[in-house]
Amino acid sequence: MASWHYAFLFPSADGGLNSAATVDVLSDFGFEFDKSARGAVEIDELGHLEYGEETPLGPIAMFELKRRLTDQEQLMIECRNSELFFSCSFATRYVNPYMMFGWSKRLFRELPRSRQDEYWEMLRQCAKQGRAAYIVIVDDPPDFFEDRFLEIDGQRFLENQMPSGNKYDIHAIWMNIELSDRIPEGVDVSSRRVMPNGFVEYSVANGSTQQTI
Repeated sequence: MASWHYAFLFPSADGGLNSAATVDVLSDFGFEFDKSARGAVEIDELGHLEYGEETPLGPIAMFELKRRLTDQEQLMIECRNSELFFSCSFATRYVNPYMMFGWSKRLFRELPRSRQDEYWEMLRQCAKQGRAAYIVIVDDPPDFFEDRFLEIDGQRFLENQMPSGNKYDIHAIWMNIELSDRIPEGVDVSSRRVMPNGFVEYSVANGSTQQTI
């Protein structure tokens, strides 16, 4: 079974996400988007989403994609360049709004470290342009991982343990300090590391070892 990295992007307490702006960041990085997308369908009373059949975006697909995202349509679409392909989910009307990007660990691991770093920076640019205050990097999470990073009264809480008792494979939590100064509960405050372009990085609390990415 293929193993994937995932980046979940969440807004600040008083802000929303600009998902259409992330399309431009990915496009500038050489990604081309598919000509069809899969619309989201709510599957339970909590608003959890699944994605249906592919629907063509029309002759000017990029314009139509950005229009739908500007209208806060919830959808999934793939994009690719010569090195990787990304699966992109936009759930901006969900009770806990998020954007999610997933990509192959194997293909990513085969890239030079300098190129990997450029992709990490691309994701931080997606967060900045998309108005995301937090990025959670996690490998192969079960469904509805977004429920593990909830906001209550303006404070984010990170839950790192599954009902089975196993831990999620969370690499890091990045915070955009221009959009939020509220450090999430559940991170190791002592692990704080300053990153470029207004971000800081934390690892998970409770003795977890910070993983370099």
